[in-house]
Amino acid sequence: MFDIGFFEIIIIAIIALLVIGPERLPHAARMAGTWIGKIRRTVLSVKEELEQEVNLHEMKKRVEEQLMKDASLNDLKEAIEQSQELISGESTRKQMEDITENAGLTELKTELESGLDTLTNETISEADSTRLKEQDHPATNIASPGE
Repeated sequence: MFDIGFFEIIIIAIIALLVIGPERLPHAARMAGTWIGKIRRTVLSVKEELEQEVNLHEMKKRVEEQLMKDASLNDLKEAIEQSQELISGESTRKQMEDITENAGLTELKTELESGLDTLTNETISEADSTRLKEQDHPATNIASPGE
């Protein structure tokens, strides 16, 4: 606290002995020690109170910041949930439309395939019947002069 060395303390003790005298010096030393102790305790208690106030202020600041973060996080969570609900509603709607479209396309595809199979089978059977007729009647195979 004070930069007092051993030599300075010896000088102060000698001066106190000369000024106060040998009879009252022990009592004065006790009183000085008591006052120094009281001053130290008072300074320490004030220092502790200041540290507590600073810590309390910092804690209040942290709590307020955390509450602000929590409030903003809650707002963000609500926004995300609403977005997810909208997205899931839209995706469900899109899925239903896709299913409906795919179902219609599937039916159309099935109809086209069956129609194509029918046409192919009819064409093959007509070609087969024409070949059979040509094999049975070679004379009809000769082209007429008008053709």
